[in-house]
Amino acid sequence: MPRTKWPLLGVIVLFTGLAGGETLDEAIRRMAEGAKAVRDLTVRYETKIDESVPGDFLFKGSGVTELQTAREGNLRLFRILSRSTITTTPTGGIARRSERHESSTRVIDGKFDWLETRSGQPVRVSVVKLPMPDGPGMGAGLFIIGPGDPCVLAADPEALFQAIRMEGTARMTGKGTVAGRPTTQIKVTYRTGRPSDADAAFLDLDDATGTVLAFKSLRPQGSTLYSQTATRFEVNTGLDRKLFTYSPPPEVKIRDQTPGAKPRDGGLKKTPPTE
Repeated sequence: MPRTKWPLLGVIVLFTGLAGGETLDEAIRRMAEGAKAVRDLTVRYETKIDESVPGDFLFKGSGVTELQTAREGNLRLFRILSRSTITTTPTGGIARRSERHESSTRVIDGKFDWLETRSGQPVRVSVVKLPMPDGPGMGAGLFIIGPGDPCVLAADPEALFQAIRMEGTARMTGKGTVAGRPTTQIKVTYRTGRPSDADAAFLDLDDATGTVLAFKSLRPQGSTLYSQTATRFEVNTGLDRKLFTYSPPPEVKIRDQTPGAKPRDGGLKKTPPTE
């Protein structure tokens, strides 16, 4: 299914704030400092999709996305599970309803950086083995999820705004509350490549960690293209340390991209459907 490219990742960011309050630059530094105390967090989002490709397809749907991330020393875990129901209507055609289940898991185990993705029915599994990343931050927690390619970035507000700087402008619009958590509200304005693209987005960032708790992208005429809103947020609950270990599923061919690895094909395996 076609996926619209969203420039949520960033023209120059205007670090403007609210009158009489902190600037956006100050808010980013404050949230980044709070993010240093995050050892683990879990967020559950409700998502809604209303994407159209002129002269081609219309996609409508809703679903649930769960994000989990943790760190201990140089060990990292990032996991996203997405379940959605999509209705696809081709121009002049008949609407078809489908269920989508996708997951991405990234484990940095101290020796290697593993990335596993699962999608489709029957389930297709892909495993990539990478060298350990150079940086110690949580920036590897950036995942692209769902139609419309919005971004969820956990506990790394500096990485988020470094990305926004690349092709958008941002300003603070107020304060809010999502999933019982105080938030800083941001409006991002970006250039669009075609009429169906979003030209603006509104984000609610958790005041304490900078995690994106709500995201809504708008078309030029003001209608919502994609939205996700956190319904549950848990931080520093103490995840099992076993989550920092990874063993590839049996018989899956690994795409090894570590130095000195021999080139090999594929890395895909079909497995039976899962519940």
